[in-house]
Order: sequence, then C-alpha cells, then structure tokens
Amino acid sequence: MQSLTISMLTLFAGGLLSLMVYFNGLLAKYISPFEASLIVHLVGLLTAFIIWLFFRPKTKNPHKKISLWPFFAGIFGGIAVAINGMTVNSPVGVAGTIGLFVLGQVIYSWFNDTWGWFGSTKRRLNTLDFLQAFFILAGVGVLIYG
Repeated sequence: MQSLTISMLTLFAGGLLSLMVYFNGLLAKYISPFEASLIVHLVGLLTAFIIWLFFRPKTKNPHKKISLWPFFAGIFGGIAVAINGMTVNSPVGVAGTIGLFVLGQVIYSWFNDTWGWFGSTKRRLNTLDFLQAFFILAGVGVLIYG
C-alpha cells in the first residue's frame, strides 16, 4: 500500500512538473525566459516556506553541521527553468523539453552511480539502464520529429 501511495504521489508530482514547464514557457512568451524563471522560483520559494512552516521537523540539535551540497540545487534548477523557458516555445515543444530533461537526469544519474558523487553509493550500470535510456531517447525522438 505504501508503494502505491508513493507511486501516486510521484505521478502527481510529474504532472505538476509538466504544468510548471507549460506555464513557465507561456510566461516566457510575454517576458524574457530569465524573468519567467525568477517568477517561478520566487513562487516556489514562497510555497516551500509555507509548507515548511506547517511541517518543519523538530530537531534535537539545531546547531548540527549541514552539508552545503544541497544548497546548490537551486542554481541548477534555475538554469534548467531558464532553458525550459527558451525551449518550450521552440519546435521541441513541452513534451520534447520534458523528455530531454528526463534523459539528462538519467545520464547524470549514471555518472553519479558510477563514481559515487556527493557521497552516494557506487553502483555498476547494467543492460537495463541502457535499455531504459534508449526508450526515453526514442520517445523524445517520436515527440519531436514524429
């Protein structure tokens, strides 16, 4: 049951991501992609802050050292959203943009798994990994050129 709940939440989050990409691309039509990216991130920051207010964890040691790596996610997210604003309004379209984003995440994950970046567990790639990336790339090709 827990697996089903997580799967449904994941699908819901993917749907929200698709909506975000669409609306950000639409906004970038009227203002620059960088301004649209700024607006999207400010709305995300406000939303995250509100959620944090209601669900903040009760830590036992508030002075515990925190790794700085997680704070770089915002930089990469900002770049991704700005690129998204430029590509959604191109011949690539929304579906192609999201497909290429997912393919980029898969390829990055391969590097991360192979070399254990940022303290993650090292894992060897297998045939299924390459097969999944092939099908993602084929799907993106169909979306863009089909």
